[in-house]
Amino acid sequence: MLRLVGAILLSVCVSWSVTADKDEEKSVEALNVATELVVQHSGENNPVTLKKLSSDIERAWREFGKYYPEDHILMARFSLLRARSLYASGKLQKAVAAWQFALQSQPVATEPSIRIQLLTEAASASSDAGVYEKAAEYFAASRALAAQRGKEVAHSQLYLRLKELDTIGQGLEWRRLNDALLDLRKFSQQFVIWSSPRLDALLGEAELRFRFQPNTDEKRLDLAALKAQIELSQKGLADNVGPMQLERLRTLFYALEDHWQL
Repeated sequence: MLRLVGAILLSVCVSWSVTADKDEEKSVEALNVATELVVQHSGENNPVTLKKLSSDIERAWREFGKYYPEDHILMARFSLLRARSLYASGKLQKAVAAWQFALQSQPVATEPSIRIQLLTEAASASSDAGVYEKAAEYFAASRALAAQRGKEVAHSQLYLRLKELDTIGQGLEWRRLNDALLDLRKFSQQFVIWSSPRLDALLGEAELRFRFQPNTDEKRLDLAALKAQIELSQKGLADNVGPMQLERLRTLFYALEDHWQL
């Protein structure tokens, strides 16, 4: 009897040992696969490549999560890679949750400029998924960070507000969007008419009104007034109009001519 009990205990110990060894092998493999993905692709921003990687990343994510805690040193970069791959593959609802987790996983000491960039990415993903409240929350956080940077604060806040309205504008009722545009116009008036930030603001408002304002006589008058101010700003800047601004300006003017005979 004692021999039988001893044999059973020995068998159990051996089984536990084998299981532990297998778990250790799997945990090491999971870490190696996740590390390789992060090292090779954490800076990837090509949506085609990210989409192709999505299934491999999800598989590696599941395995990694079995053996390692959420505060693992690799998690900050791995979670960002996963959020971007989910977004690129069109899994928008999963991407919203993944972005929320990725933002929470970033180190406290992350540079404000990098955190602003990540918040903007997360906001775009949330907006595309129709989660406009979350997108607005991310943009508000990014503007708060911009206010702490100490230089070109107003320009940064202006850019972020323009980006926010461009991103979530389709999810806003027109009266709310119109109020936001009027607030933006007032804010931008701290910049002189011949400055690059003011031209950005004028172009941004005109583009948003062209896309979202109801087609009425009032819209035509608003767009005509904005076009006149854009032309004034462009003349003041002369050769200092940036190539991207110039391309936006031409595209807008073609659209105004074609659709509103302006």
